[in-house]
Amino acid sequence: MRYLRQMGLTDRFAGERPLEMSVAETASGERALERMIEVGRHLKENDGAEAVVMGCAGMRGAGSNTLVTENAFVPASHALSLTDLRLGKGPGGTLHRRALYRTLFFFYAPLCFAAPIFGAAQGAYAFGAVHS
Repeated sequence: MRYLRQMGLTDRFAGERPLEMSVAETASGERALERMIEVGRHLKENDGAEAVVMGCAGMRGAGSNTLVTENAFVPASHALSLTDLRLGKGPGGTLHRRALYRTLFFFYAPLCFAAPIFGAAQGAYAFGAVHS
């Protein structure tokens, strides 16, 4: 919440709800997606959320499948400039003094992309194994 307050976004924040599942339970994927849908519906119907932003459990619970967001509007003020990221001028750098928030994009980008690429490779392998 502190971070949202510093960025002046608290009026746009509907709520935060836990999945109430352990890391091991979300990693198994057995019930994670079902639980994320339940929690997302609760945020929408009870808290007035217009969008749901998922964390790591969301990525795992979706089973590395494609997610489609329709009719979403992201104002330019909330978009990240690739030029700023290349120069280490992401939004966190204005709020925090640590070097972590000023790291150049190309130093951490490979780590961000490695997991989805690995997940896609696993999915392709599994598909090939079933359909060969």
